[in-house]
Amino acid sequence: MTIDNSVIDKYKVDALIFSKNKTIESLDFEDIPVLVVEKDLFGGLYLSYLDSYINEYIEQRILIKITKARLQQVKKGSISIRTAFNSPESDDVYLVRFREDTGQVDCVFLIPSGVFSEINPISESYEIKITDSTEIAQEQREPEISFNKDIERLLSSVSENQKTLEAKIDKNNVKFLSILVEIIIKLQNSKDSQMIRSLDLDNTVKNSNYSNRNISGGNY
Repeated sequence: MTIDNSVIDKYKVDALIFSKNKTIESLDFEDIPVLVVEKDLFGGLYLSYLDSYINEYIEQRILIKITKARLQQVKKGSISIRTAFNSPESDDVYLVRFREDTGQVDCVFLIPSGVFSEINPISESYEIKITDSTEIAQEQREPEISFNKDIERLLSSVSENQKTLEAKIDKNNVKFLSILVEIIIKLQNSKDSQMIRSLDLDNTVKNSNYSNRNISGGNY
């Protein structure tokens, strides 16, 4: 389906509103950026779909404002691309024509979503599914382990004026020994060293075999 100019002409607005938009992410790239995420000068996000080429130099794109939460739904396939454009969060759809030879916005049409849904050229079968990078990192991250109970008790005894130190040590982190020793030295030298010593720090250190320390059931 192509968009009829006679339907959209009356919705033409100032072309400057998208002159400073920047593309920050490509969701579908096939020789040309078909579906991208853009950001305006104020940090607002837009989902931008390449509809067609008006001529050799002018491309016509369809844009909607979109929140991060809604964008994640689109990426995961919870919402189809067509549905996202039919029901934008701002109730308006932007039809923007860009000049590729100058990089400038040629013209903009601000179309009510109700009108756009009747002329929406995006196929219902058009879809993408992208796993968020943070989710990929979460899936690939190795299990983490925390300090053993002796060290946790030691840290919990520090006064309110002492910053709480939280640390998670990877089983394969070869720097664990030096970090542990550094923590104990710092705590011994703190103004609350009297309180720390009361926890029988010497016994804690003696019972810890630094070369083969057992942390959460795993041999270091």
